[in-house]
Amino acid sequence: VLANLTIVGSGNTTKNQNWTFSVRVFDGTEWSEWANSSVLTIENSAPTQSSLTNPENNSYTNTTPITMNWTASNDTNLDTVNYYVMVNGTQACYTNDLNCSYIPSSEAYYEWNITAFDGTENGTSSNSRFYTYDITKPIITNITHGSVTSSGAALILITNENANCAYNDTNSSVEYASMTAFSTTGGTTSHSTSLTGLSASTSYTYYVRCVDAAGNVMNFSNSTTFTTSAVLTSSGGGGGGGTPTASYEQKSFGTLA
Repeated sequence: VLANLTIVGSGNTTKNQNWTFSVRVFDGTEWSEWANSSVLTIENSAPTQSSLTNPENNSYTNTTPITMNWTASNDTNLDTVNYYVMVNGTQACYTNDLNCSYIPSSEAYYEWNITAFDGTENGTSSNSRFYTYDITKPIITNITHGSVTSSGAALILITNENANCAYNDTNSSVEYASMTAFSTTGGTTSHSTSLTGLSASTSYTYYVRCVDAAGNVMNFSNSTTFTTSAVLTSSGGGGGGGTPTASYEQKSFGTLA
């Protein structure tokens, strides 16, 4: 048995062409009749899968429009590739660019992905990413102090969402960016920090603001007030700075937008 093989490279073909291969054999004396193959259609090659690049997966944002970006899909047929951009299952864009601007309808958790299309067929859809659109500022639901001594104390507070918090002892109008960060905050709802170097028998008021993962910053301060205890004398004379007191005040200036 003689095996014969002929290869036609992809550079010699174009999608949607119809090819028929014919062959005959020669035994040294005469040729056989032609034998024809069935019709072979050169099929389209779907575009490759793209990767999403922005926003980061599971990120938060408070700005619009939200710009979504991805890597280019390759198409072996050199077709023009367009992209379907889907947000929560609804088409947000159809474009041959590598970005899509989207304005969310409300604060929510959004899923998005893209699918490349070469005019004939879709490629494999990208993996999905998720982001949260959030424009609501965090709220301090409780603020207090503890561990009061003659030279120190602790600030303790709870927020209604994950946030980072900071404090100052100057006045309530100090912006978050100019405050001192809590030592224990870490983007959770429970926050605390230690205060040191305080003077004995002195009243202190500390003001606190917080920012959430989307960058929404409180535009007012909550406060707590306490009095440090007196320094005990070696004679055991006792004394104290009076009963520590606390106050909680929430003020809002402007709008939350």
